[in-house]
Amino acid sequence: SNRSAFNFLLIDIIQLAALLYLSGGILNPFAIFLLIPSVFASSSLDIKTNIILIGFTILCIILLTFHHEHLPAPLDQSITNIYIYYSIPLALIIALLFLNYFALSFGKESNLRKEALDKIQEEISKEHELISLGGQAAAAAHSLGTPLSTIKIISQELFGQFKNDKDVKKDIDLLVSQVDRCNEILKRLTLNPIV
Repeated sequence: SNRSAFNFLLIDIIQLAALLYLSGGILNPFAIFLLIPSVFASSSLDIKTNIILIGFTILCIILLTFHHEHLPAPLDQSITNIYIYYSIPLALIIALLFLNYFALSFGKESNLRKEALDKIQEEISKEHELISLGGQAAAAAHSLGTPLSTIKIISQELFGQFKNDKDVKKDIDLLVSQVDRCNEILKRLTLNPIV
């Protein structure tokens, strides 16, 4: 869920910040890893979670700029210019904002493509159901053709035998008309089974 992912990513940022605190702070080359959890969040989680993680990451970068354990002597003295020193956290913050912006844009596009793909798959499954139903209707029409033809032949013979009896003739006429109607429906199903 969004909440559990947020918790895991927040713990990752805290762990990274603690390790960086113990190993030179912002001067540690691995400080770039602080950007990864919030960039991942912007491509996968909602905007509120992303903003909280970005804010917390920026706070960690600022704290690591001023508070950290020093690196061993040769590495700790490699950057003596204060402008270069403060440009490192500024560069990290700018990179964090740009990467999150691009990840958020790509995440939105990815979600739109996923929704479109889901809709297309839904339409295709409906089409498959219609085709299957049409095939079953055609098979039923083919199977019912023979019994209806038999009923029609028998009813025509009965009509010939009882043409003098008006009541029976009327019932047989009705039976023949209904058989013809069923045959017409079956022909339509055979020609266009989907409709």
